[in-house]
Amino acid sequence: MYRENCYSSTPASASAATPREQGVTLALLRLGALRKPRKIKNPKNLLIPSSFSPHILAAEWVFKWHTPYSIQHWSQLETVFPPSHLNTLQHILGEAVTPKTREGWGAGLLRFNQYCDSISLPEEGRMPASELLLMLFIANCPAGKMSSSMVDKWLTSIHHGHQVMDAPWFGSHLLSQVNKGAGRLAPLDSRW
Repeated sequence: MYRENCYSSTPASASAATPREQGVTLALLRLGALRKPRKIKNPKNLLIPSSFSPHILAAEWVFKWHTPYSIQHWSQLETVFPPSHLNTLQHILGEAVTPKTREGWGAGLLRFNQYCDSISLPEEGRMPASELLLMLFIANCPAGKMSSSMVDKWLTSIHHGHQVMDAPWFGSHLLSQVNKGAGRLAPLDSRW
């Protein structure tokens, strides 16, 4: 997924940011929410460096990472609705859940993007995610290692990311079957 970095130390008015980026940055400044992310110490939490993966807070990933699909969709929305109204909506959606929940969702998006990177899947293929891609992610990442509840949380984060970006969600019955099978393969000590 494309990752948008809204954590600039330069004031929005002094940057060459889009009106959307300026609105988000100004809103974050007013809220005192402009923080820098920590350095990543655990190699399990790294993404392949690219222009699509700036280093931002995990709690912001669902709302600040974008894909080619979401960028195109957002551009279409801006032709119909004022960008400031769309920014306000996105901010309100972000406030609907706690920062801790957003961080958990960030973990699911991180693992999904790591999987997509591992199979060299281009950004265009990540959103909307096909059911096959979601099943392959579950079958190859956590199968036999993660509890079904952890996999559910990861899928919830990917699903929520699709909802926030107004992307179609293709997860259905087969995806739930793969999740169930992966949960049965998990070690007993990871189940709860």
